[in-house]
Amino acid sequence: MKTVPFLRLLPTAIVAVGLLGSAPEAWAQTQAGLRVGIYANREDAFLGGELVTPLDRRIFVNPNVELVVAERATFLTFNMDFYYDIPVRAPLAVWAGAGLAILYFNPEGPAPADTDVGMDLLFGIAFRRQPVIPYMQVKAILSERNELVIAIGLRF
Repeated sequence: MKTVPFLRLLPTAIVAVGLLGSAPEAWAQTQAGLRVGIYANREDAFLGGELVTPLDRRIFVNPNVELVVAERATFLTFNMDFYYDIPVRAPLAVWAGAGLAILYFNPEGPAPADTDVGMDLLFGIAFRRQPVIPYMQVKAILSERNELVIAIGLRF
């Protein structure tokens, strides 16, 4: 029986959910978000979803997934990002962080699917508005398939 590369990621996802599930008070402060943008190296648009959970007053975990609209291929990225909320004197939230990136690329046709593991480096700015928070983020994915990701999003 052939193993689907995507299924090899299941243990990592289970561990991540277990770590997040161990802090119920943090889940009460969790925000969900939607984002759109472009994978600049490929010039392909994407649609993504995320959760943002505080681990400390200024440290957050941000698991997210992005579906890249690639021509004749399925391209997904799964990211487990951590970031530090930089103190600023403005009605803005500014953050910088890093995390784990898993890139899944499956072209149409006989070519095999490819799963690549890399690292995210990110920087973002959000406008402190409630209950919806608009933001912008730039992310570099460093892997065999390097990507520059420019996103805008909303958190609720």
